This record gives sequence, structure tokens and C-alpha cells, in this order.
Amino acid sequence: MCGVARWGSAVVAHAGVVDNRVLRLADVIVHPPQPTVIAAVSLAARTMRDLTGCTVVVVAIESYGLLVFKRANRSATSSTRRLSIRE
Repeated sequence: MCGVARWGSAVVAHAGVVDNRVLRLADVIVHPPQPTVIAAVSLAARTMRDLTGCTVVVVAIESYGLLVFKRANRSATSSTRRLSIRE
């Protein structure tokens, strides 16, 4: 797994696989799952603060769903969704 992909014109990086040099270039950063909503929010907010070039941060929350932070102008907004996966 290389941890970096292109999606249209966006660069998507997996924070658990690539180093900070790559994360600084990413438009979308996907973090490994976190055990609680609080941990996920903290990680997403820290990522938005520290990596100002990124526009979207995604963090899975174990047994809950996904947290998505999206930069809107110069602030960040968040959303959580419970997902069900069918096979």
C-alpha cells in the first residue's frame, strides 16, 4: 500500500502510511480509526490546524462511522455519519 492517490485533481493521503512531507502536499487526509468521537474530533481539528493546505480530513470512529472535517473558507466544519456496509 503506497498511501497516496489522485482523485481528479486532488491528492489523497493516508496518514497512517505516509510521512509528514507527503501530508503537507495532500488535499484530502484520511486518518486511521480512532476509538472515540472525542479522539477523532481532536485529531481532525489538529490536522486542519497544522496542515493548512488540506481541505478535507476524514477519520473513522470505531463502531460508529466517519467524521469528516471540511475547510470552508478559513474555518473548518464537521459532520459525522453512521455508515452501514453491505456485502
